[in-house]
Amino acid sequence: MRAEAEGDVSEFRFCAHAFKSSGNNMGARSLSRLCGQLEKVSEADFLEHRFVYLQKMEQEAATAVDALNSDAYLTPNGITAQAG
Repeated sequence: MRAEAEGDVSEFRFCAHAFKSSGNNMGARSLSRLCGQLEKVSEADFLEHRFVYLQKMEQEAATAVDALNSDAYLTPNGITAQAG
């Protein structure tokens, strides 16, 4: 993300908010929860940990994509179902 490279905390917060919303829409609760925390990050904290935060977001997004590509998924009530 350009926000990390440039140290732009406002852009990072905006992106975290967008990922939070997307995570909620597709049922990626861990991604949404993480991004909900990161959209409130202080500038000092962001500047110190921005690359770690990006890595965490990428990991959670990859986990969500893997789950969406799998044959099994969680229903809204948390029950595993089979696609098909």
